[in-house]
Amino acid sequence: MFCFYSYTVAYGQESGIKYEQTGFVEQIVEMIAEQMEDEEIDYTTLFDDLIYYIKNPLNLNLASAEDFEQLLFLTDL
Repeated sequence: MFCFYSYTVAYGQESGIKYEQTGFVEQIVEMIAEQMEDEEIDYTTLFDDLIYYIKNPLNLNLASAEDFEQLLFLTDL
């Protein structure tokens, strides 16, 4: 039983994101919320999208314009 528990904990830590990364994403969401007070944004979806990009980084060479538009913290030049 102990071996099974140890394996489960080790496996869970490997596949999850780190606490520091979650805190960083929370800071980004808070900054976006402050800057876009007038607009209605689903912050849960934004948080989930940013976590997705931490786990699956966007390939800058293959990304489309729509992929970049989903990142609310990027602006046009």
